[in-house]
Amino acid sequence: AECGNQTAELEEFSLGRQAIHLEIRVAVACLNANPYRLRVSQAAPGGVFIGHGPEALEAGTLAVAPGLLPGRGAEGGISAQASVDVGGPTAEELMPHFLQDDAIPITMRLQFRLSVDLVFGFVGWGAETTLRKACGLHVRGVFIASSAASQAFTAGPTERLGRLVCSDTWLDLAIPEVGQRAPPSPDAAAEGRMVGQLAAVDIWRGELTKDASLGLIVVLSYCLAVILPVYLWRN
Repeated sequence: AECGNQTAELEEFSLGRQAIHLEIRVAVACLNANPYRLRVSQAAPGGVFIGHGPEALEAGTLAVAPGLLPGRGAEGGISAQASVDVGGPTAEELMPHFLQDDAIPITMRLQFRLSVDLVFGFVGWGAETTLRKACGLHVRGVFIASSAASQAFTAGPTERLGRLVCSDTWLDLAIPEVGQRAPPSPDAAAEGRMVGQLAAVDIWRGELTKDASLGLIVVLSYCLAVILPVYLWRN
Protein backbone atom coordinates (compact mmCIF):
# COMPACT_ATOMS: atom_id res chain seq x y z
CA ALA A 1 0.00 0.00 0.00
CA GLU A 2 1.14 3.52 -0.75
CA CYS A 3 0.01 6.51 1.30
CA GLY A 4 0.65 10.21 0.78
CA ASN A 5 -1.03 13.52 -0.12
CA GLN A 6 -1.48 14.22 3.58
CA THR A 7 -3.61 17.22 4.55
CA ALA A 8 -4.36 18.99 7.83
CA GLU A 9 -7.34 20.98 9.05
CA LEU A 10 -7.43 23.15 12.15
CA GLU A 11 -10.54 22.22 14.12
CA GLU A 12 -9.90 24.06 17.40
CA PHE A 13 -7.51 26.82 18.42
CA SER A 14 -7.96 28.47 21.81
CA LEU A 15 -5.68 30.64 23.92
CA GLY A 16 -6.17 31.44 27.57
CA ARG A 17 -4.09 33.16 30.23
CA GLN A 18 -2.42 29.88 31.13
CA ALA A 19 -3.73 27.48 28.51
CA ILE A 20 -3.10 26.73 24.83
CA HIS A 21 -5.23 24.15 23.03
CA LEU A 22 -5.17 22.96 19.42
CA GLU A 23 -7.04 20.19 17.61
CA ILE A 24 -5.77 19.31 14.13
CA ARG A 25 -7.42 16.75 11.89
CA VAL A 26 -4.95 14.88 9.67
CA ALA A 27 -6.03 12.92 6.58
CA VAL A 28 -3.78 10.67 4.48
CA ALA A 29 -4.82 9.25 1.10
CA CYS A 30 -3.84 5.63 0.42
CA LEU A 31 -3.87 3.25 -2.54
CA ASN A 32 -3.92 -0.47 -1.82
CA ALA A 33 -2.89 -2.57 -4.84
CA ASN A 34 -3.20 -5.86 -2.94
CA PRO A 35 -6.13 -8.17 -3.75
CA TYR A 36 -7.17 -8.11 -0.09
CA ARG A 37 -8.26 -5.38 2.29
CA LEU A 38 -5.80 -4.01 4.82
CA ARG A 39 -6.75 -3.19 8.38
CA VAL A 40 -5.51 0.13 9.82
CA SER A 41 -4.82 0.22 13.54
CA GLN A 42 -2.97 2.40 16.04
CA ALA A 43 0.62 1.25 16.60
CA ALA A 44 1.03 3.65 19.54
CA PRO A 45 -0.02 7.28 19.80
CA GLY A 46 2.64 9.45 18.21
CA GLY A 47 3.94 12.53 19.95
CA VAL A 48 3.04 16.10 18.93
CA PHE A 49 5.61 18.83 19.53
CA ILE A 50 5.75 22.61 19.48
CA GLY A 51 8.95 23.41 17.65
CA HIS A 52 11.26 21.52 15.34
CA GLY A 53 14.53 20.05 16.50
CA PRO A 54 16.15 19.12 19.83
CA GLU A 55 14.46 22.02 21.66
CA ALA A 56 10.93 21.00 20.60
CA LEU A 57 8.41 20.72 23.44
CA GLU A 58 6.26 17.59 23.57
CA ALA A 59 2.74 18.90 24.03
CA GLY A 60 0.27 16.27 22.84
CA THR A 61 -0.45 13.09 20.90
CA LEU A 62 -1.44 12.06 17.39
CA ALA A 63 -4.00 9.23 17.44
CA VAL A 64 -4.88 7.25 14.32
CA ALA A 65 -8.49 6.10 13.89
CA PRO A 66 -8.95 2.38 13.09
CA GLY A 67 -10.30 1.54 9.65
CA LEU A 68 -9.99 -0.54 6.47
CA LEU A 69 -8.24 0.11 3.16
CA PRO A 70 -10.10 -1.51 0.24
CA GLY A 71 -8.04 -3.73 -2.05
CA ARG A 72 -7.50 -4.13 -5.82
CA GLY A 73 -6.28 -0.61 -6.42
CA ALA A 74 -9.21 1.13 -4.73
CA GLU A 75 -8.54 4.41 -2.99
CA GLY A 76 -8.91 4.75 0.75
CA GLY A 77 -7.74 6.97 3.54
CA ILE A 78 -6.40 7.19 7.05
CA SER A 79 -7.66 9.68 9.60
CA ALA A 80 -5.77 10.92 12.65
CA GLN A 81 -6.37 13.52 15.34
CA ALA A 82 -3.59 15.68 16.80
CA SER A 83 -4.29 17.24 20.20
CA VAL A 84 -2.06 19.89 21.77
CA ASP A 85 -2.50 21.09 25.36
CA VAL A 86 -0.10 23.36 27.22
CA GLY A 87 -0.77 24.96 30.58
CA GLY A 88 0.83 26.86 33.44
CA PRO A 89 4.06 28.86 33.10
CA THR A 90 4.93 27.07 29.86
CA ALA A 91 1.73 28.38 28.25
CA GLU A 92 2.55 31.90 29.45
CA GLU A 93 6.01 31.64 27.93
CA LEU A 94 4.66 30.41 24.58
CA MET A 95 1.70 32.80 24.43
CA PRO A 96 3.57 35.68 22.68
CA HIS A 97 4.62 33.29 19.92
CA PHE A 98 1.05 32.10 19.33
CA LEU A 99 -0.07 35.73 19.21
CA GLN A 100 2.62 37.41 17.12
CA ASP A 101 4.78 34.88 15.27
CA ASP A 102 4.29 34.43 11.56
CA ALA A 103 5.09 30.70 11.76
CA ILE A 104 4.96 28.41 14.80
CA PRO A 105 6.24 24.92 13.87
CA ILE A 106 4.10 21.99 14.98
CA THR A 107 5.73 18.61 14.43
CA MET A 108 4.23 15.17 14.97
CA ARG A 109 5.07 11.49 14.71
CA LEU A 110 2.60 9.66 12.45
CA GLN A 111 2.66 5.90 13.01
CA PHE A 112 0.15 3.18 12.32
CA ARG A 113 -0.12 -0.53 11.49
CA LEU A 114 -1.32 -2.14 8.27
CA SER A 115 -2.37 -5.75 8.74
CA VAL A 116 -4.22 -8.53 6.95
CA ASP A 117 -6.03 -11.50 8.48
CA LEU A 118 -7.34 -14.14 6.08
CA VAL A 119 -9.01 -17.50 6.59
CA PHE A 120 -8.70 -20.22 3.94
CA GLY A 121 -11.04 -23.05 4.85
CA PHE A 122 -9.86 -24.22 8.26
CA VAL A 123 -6.52 -22.39 8.23
CA GLY A 124 -5.86 -18.74 9.05
CA TRP A 125 -3.00 -16.44 8.05
CA GLY A 126 -2.02 -12.97 9.13
CA ALA A 127 0.76 -10.42 8.60
CA GLU A 128 1.38 -6.79 9.49
CA THR A 129 3.75 -3.91 8.94
CA THR A 130 4.19 -0.60 10.76
CA LEU A 131 4.62 2.76 9.02
CA ARG A 132 6.32 5.69 10.77
CA LYS A 133 6.82 9.23 9.49
CA ALA A 134 8.03 12.54 10.86
CA CYS A 135 5.51 15.24 9.88
CA GLY A 136 5.16 18.94 10.44
CA LEU A 137 3.40 22.19 9.55
CA HIS A 138 3.38 25.85 10.53
CA VAL A 139 0.62 27.67 12.42
CA ARG A 140 0.16 31.41 12.08
CA GLY A 141 -0.10 33.55 15.17
CA VAL A 142 -3.49 35.07 15.98
CA PHE A 143 -2.51 38.67 15.17
CA ILE A 144 -0.77 37.64 11.94
CA ALA A 145 -3.80 35.66 10.80
CA SER A 146 -6.13 38.54 11.69
CA SER A 147 -3.96 40.96 9.71
CA ALA A 148 -4.03 38.60 6.73
CA ALA A 149 -7.80 38.33 7.01
CA SER A 150 -8.18 42.12 6.90
CA GLN A 151 -6.26 42.12 3.62
CA ALA A 152 -8.12 39.16 2.13
CA PHE A 153 -9.77 41.25 -0.58
CA THR A 154 -6.39 42.21 -2.04
CA ALA A 155 -4.12 39.38 -0.97
CA GLY A 156 -6.40 36.37 -1.54
CA PRO A 157 -7.88 33.98 1.03
CA THR A 158 -6.22 33.83 4.42
CA GLU A 159 -4.76 30.65 5.89
CA ARG A 160 -4.07 29.69 9.48
CA LEU A 161 -2.25 26.41 8.77
CA GLY A 162 0.61 25.72 6.42
CA ARG A 163 0.94 22.66 4.23
CA LEU A 164 1.53 19.40 6.11
CA VAL A 165 4.64 17.54 4.95
CA CYS A 166 6.16 14.24 6.05
CA SER A 167 9.61 12.69 5.85
CA ASP A 168 11.42 9.57 6.98
CA THR A 169 13.42 11.41 9.67
CA TRP A 170 13.26 14.67 11.60
CA LEU A 171 16.52 15.78 10.00
CA ASP A 172 15.02 15.49 6.51
CA LEU A 173 11.83 17.32 7.43
CA ALA A 174 11.61 20.75 5.75
CA ILE A 175 8.41 22.54 6.78
CA PRO A 176 7.09 25.06 4.21
CA GLU A 177 5.84 28.49 5.20
CA VAL A 178 2.13 29.16 5.47
CA GLY A 179 0.80 29.75 1.97
CA GLN A 180 3.77 28.13 0.25
CA ARG A 181 2.63 25.64 -2.37
CA ALA A 182 4.31 22.44 -3.42
CA PRO A 183 6.63 22.94 -6.44
CA PRO A 184 5.24 21.32 -9.64
CA SER A 185 7.92 18.66 -10.01
CA PRO A 186 7.98 14.83 -10.08
CA ASP A 187 9.90 14.81 -6.79
CA ALA A 188 7.19 16.87 -5.13
CA ALA A 189 4.56 14.29 -6.08
CA ALA A 190 6.45 11.68 -4.09
CA GLU A 191 7.10 13.97 -1.13
CA GLY A 192 6.26 12.26 2.12
CA ARG A 193 5.05 9.12 0.38
CA MET A 194 4.62 6.20 2.76
CA VAL A 195 4.98 2.69 1.40
CA GLY A 196 3.86 -0.24 3.53
CA GLN A 197 4.91 -3.66 2.32
CA LEU A 198 4.29 -6.95 4.04
CA ALA A 199 7.49 -8.97 4.30
CA ALA A 200 8.15 -11.35 1.41
CA VAL A 201 8.36 -14.31 3.77
CA ASP A 202 4.91 -13.45 5.14
CA ILE A 203 3.50 -13.30 1.61
CA TRP A 204 5.09 -16.69 0.87
CA ARG A 205 3.61 -18.15 4.02
CA GLY A 206 0.21 -16.77 3.10
CA GLU A 207 0.36 -18.28 -0.37
CA LEU A 208 1.50 -21.61 1.08
CA THR A 209 -1.31 -21.52 3.63
CA LYS A 210 -3.84 -20.78 0.91
CA ASP A 211 -2.59 -23.59 -1.33
CA ALA A 212 -2.49 -26.08 1.53
CA SER A 213 -5.97 -25.09 2.64
CA LEU A 214 -7.39 -25.39 -0.86
CA GLY A 215 -5.69 -28.77 -1.25
CA LEU A 216 -7.23 -29.96 2.01
CA ILE A 217 -10.65 -28.81 0.88
CA VAL A 218 -10.25 -30.71 -2.42
CA VAL A 219 -9.26 -33.90 -0.54
CA LEU A 220 -12.18 -33.62 1.87
CA SER A 221 -14.57 -32.93 -0.99
CA TYR A 222 -13.30 -36.03 -2.79
CA CYS A 223 -13.80 -38.11 0.32
CA LEU A 224 -17.34 -36.89 0.75
CA ALA A 225 -18.24 -37.25 -2.92
CA VAL A 226 -16.67 -40.70 -3.63
CA ILE A 227 -15.62 -42.63 -0.55
CA LEU A 228 -18.64 -41.85 1.63
CA PRO A 229 -21.28 -43.04 -0.91
CA VAL A 230 -19.30 -46.26 -1.46
CA TYR A 231 -19.08 -46.85 2.27
CA LEU A 232 -22.81 -46.24 2.71
CA TRP A 233 -23.66 -48.52 -0.23
CA ARG A 234 -21.64 -51.40 1.21
CA ASN A 235 -23.32 -51.00 4.54
